[in-house]
Amino acid sequence: MPGGHEPLAEALATELRRRTSARDHSHPSHMTDAELWVSAQAWASFCDAVLDAATKLHAEARPQRTRGTIRTSTMISLFRMEES
Repeated sequence: MPGGHEPLAEALATELRRRTSARDHSHPSHMTDAELWVSAQAWASFCDAVLDAATKLHAEARPQRTRGTIRTSTMISLFRMEES
């Protein structure tokens, strides 16, 4: 549905601002923002790798403040864009 994802994008932006304010600056972090033209094969491979990484990270999740864990933030938004 056209326009159906704007509320989700707004919620993600709000949550990113909240989490960024809690960032521990004593440790490295990484942010990527990209609007790129790539081959369909490269895109599919990248999406598969990101999904695999996200699945592995979720599998490692423990209840908050469990001894030996660290608080992290991960937010991923991948989508193919119109060619306009």
